Formats: sequence, structure tokens, C-alpha cells
Amino acid sequence: MIDWLENHLMEPLGKIAQNKYLQAIRDAFVIFALPVIITGAIFLIIANPPTSIDLGIIDAWANAIEPIQAQLLFPFNLTFGLMALTVSFGVGYSLAIREDMDAVMAGILSMLAFFMTTFPVVNLEEVPFGDILQYLGGQGLFVAIILGILTTEAMRFLIKKGFTFEMPAGVPPYVMRTFRALIPFMLILPAVWLIAWAVWANFGRTIPQVVLDLFSPLVAASNSYWAALGMILLMLILWAIGIHGMNVVSSVAYPFWMTQLAENADAVKAGSEATGIVTEPFFHMFTHIGVLVPRLDS
Repeated sequence: MIDWLENHLMEPLGKIAQNKYLQAIRDAFVIFALPVIITGAIFLIIANPPTSIDLGIIDAWANAIEPIQAQLLFPFNLTFGLMALTVSFGVGYSLAIREDMDAVMAGILSMLAFFMTTFPVVNLEEVPFGDILQYLGGQGLFVAIILGILTTEAMRFLIKKGFTFEMPAGVPPYVMRTFRALIPFMLILPAVWLIAWAVWANFGRTIPQVVLDLFSPLVAASNSYWAALGMILLMLILWAIGIHGMNVVSSVAYPFWMTQLAENADAVKAGSEATGIVTEPFFHMFTHIGVLVPRLDS
């Protein structure tokens, strides 16, 4: 069986593991989003003590923070709640490094393009920021990833075709970076705005809202026993043939895991029950823990 797996699966799955887009997605979550998520989660825990545990100190804690709960949730809303915005920068940045491009400029372009799609194309003074915040977090992850890839590839194409301002050799490097990215910014951001405007004009919804509706069945399907079991088995098979199973599976599954995690956080924040089980912490706490336990006879 191992011979068959090595002969038939190692090469295609190895290519998947080395896919630059999947690697950029993985790096965006692990390197860029994870510190933001952990920081926001700390404040969420502080603002929502486990009152189901019958302990006097927890009841006292809950009573003490009740008057300032909204203030305690402020860092959560502007860290965990901006997860997709962070991921959009991370995808553009990570992909640009692999494309040998200006990573910072690509990350900024991806982030601005995603930020533009989260707002309805109306008078912004009439749009409450709180109504947009959820799409800058977990509910905007799919659009953040898609735009991070598309805008970076569009920027690479334009630069490759010479759509840049090239400066003389004596110009400082930071000035050259600015002018090299100027035309891609001036072409890509208006194009994203026109697409966002067309979607809003025809459907009365933003791009993240439309994409979330399309992906919601997949998100729901990923939160099941069979989906979790399939991911675990695939990880083990990959490890058995010499491929880093977690890297391959997580590159594809991260958007689904983090969407569930964000929905859990929103539910806890609202005082409801968290129903998303298949998340990244689920795998680390309940499926990978056996790897960390030493053998008793060693």
C-alpha cells in the first residue's frame, strides 16, 4: 500500500505542497494573522469569564467587568475582527516574495483592494463602521485570499509588461519603489472599485457578502465529523509517504477553520454557544497531541 501511495500520490501531492499560492495562504495565517488572533482572543476571554463554572471568584470577576465589558471587547473587535484585512496583506506579501517582487507594496495593494470591497458603494458617511467590521474579520477571509492572489498577480503582470515609471540610477531606492508601483496601483484599485460598484448596483450586496453566501455550504460541510476524519487521515497518509501532511491540508483548510473560529468568537461575544468544532485549535488540542506525548519505554 505504501508503495502504491508513493508511486501514485507522492508526486502530485508534493506539487500541491510546493504550490506558491497555497504556501502564501498558509504563511498569511501563521505569520501574519496568528499573533493578531491570539491577542484578540485574550481580551475575549477576559470579557467573557466562564460563568458556567460555579466558583465565587469567577462570579466576582463577571460582576466586576460587566460595566466595562464593551471597553474590554474593543481590542478584540479591532484585532480578531480585522483578521481578514491582515490576511489580505499577508497573502500579497508572501506571494510577492515568491515572485521576487516588492512584497510590502504588493501587501499594501492587496489590503487596500480588499478593504475597498467590504464597503457598499454609497456615501461612506452614511455607513456605520460596525456594520462592516464582521466582513473585515472571519466572514471576509475568502475574498481576502482571492484578492490577495489576484492583485499580486496583476501587479506582477503589469510590471513585467513595462507598465511602470523607471527612474534614473541615482534616484534613492525608496523613491524608485514608489514610482515602480504607481501605475499598477492606479490601474488595479480603480478596477476593483468598478467591480465592487457593479456587484453592489446589481445585487445590493458587497463582494464579501456574495462570496460568503457561495462558500457557506462548504464552511458548514467542513464542520463535521467526516470532514475532520478525512483531514486527519489525509495528513497521516501524507506523512507516511514523506510529505508534511499538516502543511498541505492546512493550506487548503485554513480559510474554513478560521471562518468557524471567527463565528465561535462572535457567538461567545454575544453570549451564545459556540458551535464550530473543526477549527485549527481543535486539531492541535485533540488530534495532534499524541505526537507530543513521549513513549513510556523511551
